[in-house]
Amino acid sequence: MTSCGGTGHLSTRVRENCNSEEPNRSLAEFADPAPLQPDYFGALQGLADCTPTAEQRKGMLMTKLDHVIEELVTGNRILAREGVVDSFGHISVRHPDNPQRYLLSRSRAPDCIEASDIMEFTLDGMPVDGGGRPPYLERFIHGALYEARPDVMSVVHNHSESVIPFGVTDRAIKPIFHMGASIGHEVPVWDSHDHFGDTALLVENMEMGRDLAKLIGAGATALMRGHGATVAAKSIRQAVYVSIYLEVNARLQKQAMDMGEVKFLTRGEIDKVAERTGPYGINRAWENWCRRAGRPFQAEL
Repeated sequence: MTSCGGTGHLSTRVRENCNSEEPNRSLAEFADPAPLQPDYFGALQGLADCTPTAEQRKGMLMTKLDHVIEELVTGNRILAREGVVDSFGHISVRHPDNPQRYLLSRSRAPDCIEASDIMEFTLDGMPVDGGGRPPYLERFIHGALYEARPDVMSVVHNHSESVIPFGVTDRAIKPIFHMGASIGHEVPVWDSHDHFGDTALLVENMEMGRDLAKLIGAGATALMRGHGATVAAKSIRQAVYVSIYLEVNARLQKQAMDMGEVKFLTRGEIDKVAERTGPYGINRAWENWCRRAGRPFQAEL
């Protein structure tokens, strides 16, 4: 037996006697408890020496903020691996200790993001301690939604390819299958040109962000003409879940439209599926997506 800080030889004397060449001696003759006692207690002391101190335990425990940051990194990686974002697009989370702030990566491709890239912002998009790192130009999407919706805890903005055609035509995205019900009864289209005229199509300030948030209202999703989509949700996992199935629903809807008349889910069906969509199903999907993205699956706090 070997232990941290212990002597590592509790049975030394017994082994020495067992190797003796003297024949026909009973085990009772080898019993010599007195010499073994110091080694025994030394071994126990060695185990005690391995017990972390209160300060060490504090360092080993992941804080809630650390946990959220790791979850945010995982969300970025999953969105990239599932084809919802490429070199562009981003996901944020409301700060777990301060609802007037949110966490978002520095300007970087989602599949490259590490914990050290995560920055803290005020709701109006000002970096709290940027350290010279460039932020995303469209961070105002996130701040405006957190400002308008206290229930929103995570926001995704993406340029999901399958949804873009629905933002530039008169065909609306509607849930076509049960997993698509999470996108809501309908997905409105925000057109920056309506209130801001000719722009670079980017949400570059809080005025534009608030206009988008107003269109989304109490809903979960919105398309952005000639640009992409935005998703608002109650957690990182739900935001990723809705973003992925918005893309899948758009792709399947286009396939169905090519085949003929589409029978969409009814409002009642959408409501019933939404009622059943919670941690049980979302966490099952999250674990699978973590495996595909090469990220650890964390238990929820």
